Amino acid sequence: MNELELFIEQNDIDAEVIELKGKTNTVSQAASSLRTDKKNIIKSLVIEAGEEKIVTVLRGDKRADFEKIAEEFEVENVEMASREEVRRVTGYDVGEVPPVGTGLKKVVDKDILDREVVYGGGGGRKKMIKIDPRFIVDEETIVSKISED
Repeated sequence: MNELELFIEQNDIDAEVIELKGKTNTVSQAASSLRTDKKNIIKSLVIEAGEEKIVTVLRGDKRADFEKIAEEFEVENVEMASREEVRRVTGYDVGEVPPVGTGLKKVVDKDILDREVVYGGGGGRKKMIKIDPRFIVDEETIVSKISED
């Protein structure tokens, strides 16, 4: 059992880590491998909002709106964290970051909450997490419209 699976079990989260045989490098590839709609694929991006590292969770086919995120966190500058920084603060590579269990502050785009199940980074190149999106939100999570229209 890996660290993410342990986190899921210990926190009684309705989720599972699944190993895929198909490609998962793009939203289309992941959706095809999972035989699901692209709207069910999410991404967890690590951003730097001022001095803080934050995980943003949004649909894979959407782009994060840095202006909205800057307003939400009342900072001047928001940018993507570097590959090295993502690895350092999460323990995962870019594209593998799960929507739960990173220990970082989190902001979730409200658009994912109307889905019954979503699939996101599962802690490895061929791994994805299948999760009820309501379990991505905890008491410290900010839910807001953070994707571009």
